[in-house]
Amino acid sequence: MDEVERIRRFLRAVRRRALWAAGLRAGSFTTAAGLAVVLALALCAVRVGPAAFWPTVTTVVLLVVTGVGIAFGWLAPWRRLRSERSVALFVGRRHPPLASDLLSAVELAVGPTEPVPHGGSASITQAFHAAVAAACAPVDARRLVPANEVAKAALAFVAAALLVGAALLWAPAVRRGLPLLVRHPTLFEGAAVSREPLIGEMRLTYTYPAYAGLPARVVEVSTGDIVALKGTLVQIATRPLRSAREGRLLLGDQGEAGEVPVSLAGGLLRASLVVREATSYRVWLSPLLGRPVREARAHRIVVEADRPPDVDIMGPADRLELPTPRPVEVAYSARDDFGLATIDLVYRINDGPEHRVPLEDAAGARSAQAKTLFEPTAEALGPGARIAYRIEAKDRDDVSGAKTGSSRTLILVIHNPRENLDEQLARERDVLDKLLGTLADRLDLGDVGPSVDTVPGTVSAATPGAANVLAHLAAWLAIHEGEEAHLALLGRLVDEERRSGSSSKALIAALAGIAERLGKHMRDEETLLGALRDKGDRGTLASGAFSRVHATGAKHVDELENAVLLLDDLIGRQRLDDLASLGRELTASYKRLQDLLSRYNATKDEALRRQIERELRDLRARIEELARKVAEVKARNEVPFEWQNMPDLKEAMDKAQKLDRMLDKGDPQSMQKALSELGSTLESLQRMLEGNADDFGSQRFSQESRAAQEMMKKIGDLEGAIRRNPSQAALIAAGIGLLVGLVLVR
Repeated sequence: MDEVERIRRFLRAVRRRALWAAGLRAGSFTTAAGLAVVLALALCAVRVGPAAFWPTVTTVVLLVVTGVGIAFGWLAPWRRLRSERSVALFVGRRHPPLASDLLSAVELAVGPTEPVPHGGSASITQAFHAAVAAACAPVDARRLVPANEVAKAALAFVAAALLVGAALLWAPAVRRGLPLLVRHPTLFEGAAVSREPLIGEMRLTYTYPAYAGLPARVVEVSTGDIVALKGTLVQIATRPLRSAREGRLLLGDQGEAGEVPVSLAGGLLRASLVVREATSYRVWLSPLLGRPVREARAHRIVVEADRPPDVDIMGPADRLELPTPRPVEVAYSARDDFGLATIDLVYRINDGPEHRVPLEDAAGARSAQAKTLFEPTAEALGPGARIAYRIEAKDRDDVSGAKTGSSRTLILVIHNPRENLDEQLARERDVLDKLLGTLADRLDLGDVGPSVDTVPGTVSAATPGAANVLAHLAAWLAIHEGEEAHLALLGRLVDEERRSGSSSKALIAALAGIAERLGKHMRDEETLLGALRDKGDRGTLASGAFSRVHATGAKHVDELENAVLLLDDLIGRQRLDDLASLGRELTASYKRLQDLLSRYNATKDEALRRQIERELRDLRARIEELARKVAEVKARNEVPFEWQNMPDLKEAMDKAQKLDRMLDKGDPQSMQKALSELGSTLESLQRMLEGNADDFGSQRFSQESRAAQEMMKKIGDLEGAIRRNPSQAALIAAGIGLLVGLVLVR
């Protein structure tokens, strides 16, 4: 039976080859048909537009095309070739010489124990099978089923693929249509646009947020536009103009902001939404049959603005300068369209953090106005402190968050009398430095001197050991012009001090005297230098012509030295007087504290306690300022060493802090003891500082000291005369005033 098995192997090979070719043909033609169908559907989708049915239609059509291709292209050949006899017939058609014998061999192929059909001989049958097997051996299944049959189908697939590729490249409609076939569109995209109205007039019911305090409102509108505060609940009722099984409100220009379900009952369309942001909406309806529709024009949703509160502040002045920290009366008013919540006073000291003082809770009132006393106590308010304050009001918006309205900012400045003094001393020090430079230049020029002419009456070309006369003249002119500029600066300083009125008449008179005396020398020198300049221009300048200039220059140098020394002493005296004044202020603060503490111990009034705290803060600030100024005087060396015996302020600061701690504890005896110790230290400081100032003035300004002593003696005599003769008191008082004026002028 080997021959029969060889025949069967041949038939199986042919069957596999035939089914392989049928499968390739079916796949190629089916894919080509599917591509063509997809291309056609894409064009239809572009024309119809996005729709929810396109993915389903595409899937169903492709499944049908695939099923038909598989059924007719592969299942049918498989069914035809499922038996050996049908394969033998297939081979006979493709290779006629084997047709009859191969079919007979298949029909005579029986098992080893089965009889040969029709009573034939088994040996003859075996020989026949051998002959047929031998005839099948040279026949190749690839010749029976050639590949060119598959190639035609492949060409169809390639052609379809090229067609789709070309359409994607050069047909925008296909590019737009293909995504529509597989994408589920939004309700907005999948609905047809209705050119006719879908609904009638609307009834809008507004329920405003609680903070607004507004009653519900019903509005009949034809446009459907919604205008409301943020957080308002809007209920919509209208009648649809066509039957529908489902409805929606599509939010946003293209439905991107979401959907709001609606109810369709009793012939009415009802919906509700909360206004959150400015947007729009459209009505979307799905009919009983057919494609959903949406409105062509959107209805607006407009959010009404809830403005922040308007706040006004009325203070004593936009910029108010106070001599010492004290309460300031401030009036304010605030308004809000839907009700005020809290009103605060906000202030900042210098560049520090902001502090808030609650003023009132308006509890929803639309407007509020009141007055308050502003008393900043967050930290020490030393001289020169700058306080910026304003009024802030918040509304009750609990939907978007409370909004804050702010008034304009007003300024309080604590007066610093020494700020002007520091600036004045800096200007005086600048003038002193410039005059010192001029003095050094004049001394150097006087040492050099002009050279002797080699030819009498001519300008020297060679100047052994000295500058030539022209260079010498140029040096004199440069020094003269520089000193003119310095005196002009001194003159402006005197004018500024006169206008400000912050300096004593004695100081202004001293500075003006320096300027006047140096100015006289400058005028004399200007005349001499002008004559020398003329000679230099004519070429007749000789070294002997400088004799008068040098003679007047020596006197000028003496006057300049006196001016420099006097100006330096004036600066030193002002520094020491400033320190003494600070010492007196410290003792005055101590006396105020002593009075306040005695009153507080008697009454335990909290207002007095707060005032004591303010005075203590001010006292510590003044001690710190005094320590800084003492350190500056020593560092700048503005007074001679014998007057630099300044007090150590660490002990005073420690005792002030101790008093502060005792105040927190509230023990009257401890507070009184700490205050007494602080007072002793401050009085000692004052005596030392005033002693320095008095000693410096008596030694460096002895003439003024003697004049002051004479004046005090005469004032004492006049006081005695007043006691002896009271009827002439007015005349004697006028005499005292005249004496004081004469001394000040002197």
